[in-house]
Amino acid sequence: VAALRDVYSRLLPGGRAAFWVPAFPVLWTGLDERVGHVRRYTRASLHRAFELAGFVVERVQHQDSLGFFATLGVKWLRRDVTLSASSVRLYDRALFPVSRLIDRWAWPLVGKNLLIVARRP
Repeated sequence: VAALRDVYSRLLPGGRAAFWVPAFPVLWTGLDERVGHVRRYTRASLHRAFELAGFVVERVQHQDSLGFFATLGVKWLRRDVTLSASSVRLYDRALFPVSRLIDRWAWPLVGKNLLIVARRP
């Protein structure tokens, strides 16, 4: 909330901020630690943090529905995943576009990440 208050203070009235953050604490794996994540959010916890910082939240939606299931599968299999640049490119080119199509219907329920758009009143 303190970091969001800092962002808020730098915006002009009516200014917007958009963030893409990791979702679903249940998806936490060692990969989160390796990429520098501190936490995973729920829609409610993210919405609340922005409100506490003074923002008016315009939307909060899940994204990357396929990534949710892929991460959950890795966690259930208890695999330690190391991502190479080529595997990330493959996912981004082949699977993420499909995930974006599915996200049009799945966003209220599931996604590996959350997109939030909020504004300073």
